[in-house]
Amino acid sequence: MKYKMRIVIAILCVLTSLLIMGCISAGLSSAVSKEKLNTIKRVGIVSLLGDDIELHEHPGLFQESSRSFSVKSWEIDEYVQDIIAKEISTNPKFTVVKLAYDRNRLIKLHLNERQNYNIMIDQLSTITKENRLDAIIAIYYIGHPKYQSLPLYLAKGELTNNVSWKVASGIYVFDGASLEKIGGSWFLHRFDQELDESYWPSSISNVDKLRFLENMFKRVLKEELLIKIEALGFINSKDN
Repeated sequence: MKYKMRIVIAILCVLTSLLIMGCISAGLSSAVSKEKLNTIKRVGIVSLLGDDIELHEHPGLFQESSRSFSVKSWEIDEYVQDIIAKEISTNPKFTVVKLAYDRNRLIKLHLNERQNYNIMIDQLSTITKENRLDAIIAIYYIGHPKYQSLPLYLAKGELTNNVSWKVASGIYVFDGASLEKIGGSWFLHRFDQELDESYWPSSISNVDKLRFLENMFKRVLKEELLIKIEALGFINSKDN
C-alpha cells in the first residue's frame, strides 16, 4: 500500500512540475501583434551573445571545475544574425537592414552594466534612428551572474556521456520609434545531447573537439532560433 502511495505521489509531483513549467513557458513568450507587424517594413538584427563560452566540467562525483574559453572563430553573433535575416527575408514585406555598429563595445557595456538596462536601450535607440528602422530584434544576456556569468554555457560530464548547452538570453523585438518591447521570448534553453564515443576518444585533439562542439552547438541553436522567430510572427508556420 505504501509503495503504491509513493508511486501516486511521484506521478502527481511530475504532473505538477510539467503544469508549472507549461504555465511559465506560456508566460515567457509573446508574439508581435498582427496590427504591429503590418506597420513594420525595415527590420534590424543585433546579437550580443559574445565570443566566450562558460565551460563546466564534471570529471567525477562531487568534482566540478568552471572556466571560460574563447570561441571567437565560431562567429556566433554573425551566425545568429544571418539565420534570422535569412528567415525573415522569405517574407517580401520585410526588408532586413544590415547594421554597422560596435558590437564588442555594446557587449561589454551590457555584460558589465547588467543592472543598467537603459545603457543598452540608448545604444539600440541610436542604431534604430541612424538606420530608420521600424523594428529591431535584439538577442542579449538575461541570466543571473550568480549561476552563469556568460550567455553561453557548456557542461561536459565524465560520469554520463552527455553534453549540456544553455543559452541564457532573450530574443526581443523593439518598436523602432518608441523602443518599447512589442514581442519577445526567453531564450533560456537547455540542450542535452549524448556524445558518440567515436567523436570523443581520449586521443582526439582539442582542435577537433572544438570543431565538433561548434557544429553541434550551431545545429541546435539554429533549430531553437527558427522556433523563436516563428513564434514572434515573422515567418509563417510550417504547418500552413
